Amino acid sequence: MTPEKVPEGPLNIDTNALKHLLRQAEEDEPWLRLVEGHFLTISFATYGEQLALAIKNNWSEQRLADLEAKLNDYEVISGSILVAREYARLQAAFGTSQQKNDLWVAACSLAQPVPFPVVTNDTDFDRIAAAFPELVVVRPD
Repeated sequence: MTPEKVPEGPLNIDTNALKHLLRQAEEDEPWLRLVEGHFLTISFATYGEQLALAIKNNWSEQRLADLEAKLNDYEVISGSILVAREYARLQAAFGTSQQKNDLWVAACSLAQPVPFPVVTNDTDFDRIAAAFPELVVVRPD
């Protein structure tokens, strides 16, 4: 998708896209252009995945604090009854054939009054969007 075709409004950033936004290296430029000018969110699951990866890799307390400071640039979509209901619909549709955190990310997007598009490089979200067409998947062309 080109930046011009990204729907207006907030975007929900999945874990594998977030790494491009946090790193901001030259090869990440297509991702940065894609989200420019948008209000950016991450799900509570994405926040947790980022912390878990850092802890697994034995990051120092300072490096972990730096990561959390960067994550604070994003609005975190918390769990709620509405998110849990969307998760239940997704879980019922996919069972164990889909990664649980992908379903939580999608549920956080779908629970919004106007569902937030998910920015991701994870093709599993294509399956979710096929079954739940109100979910838009955004990635660079």
